[in-house]
Amino acid sequence: MDESKKSYETALELCRRIGHPDCEWRTLYGLANSLLAAGETEAAREMLQESIEIIEGIREALPSWANKDDFMEEKTKVFTLLEELGE
Repeated sequence: MDESKKSYETALELCRRIGHPDCEWRTLYGLANSLLAAGETEAAREMLQESIEIIEGIREALPSWANKDDFMEEKTKVFTLLEELGE
């Protein structure tokens, strides 16, 4: 396993341990990119799907006054990458 995947997996464990979903979805996205670079498309797809579940959970928990479009702006890259993989 290459160093980037190891680093992302360690970071993911820490994000989950401290209960930081924003950190978690970002780390899953980074891990997905590392997996893609290693040719592990199916594993990358799973990480992206998990990342999207977290993003959608965060969005649902936003207060009614929050601008959900602004919230989603930087997160579209996760959805786009999953779409490019054929999901």
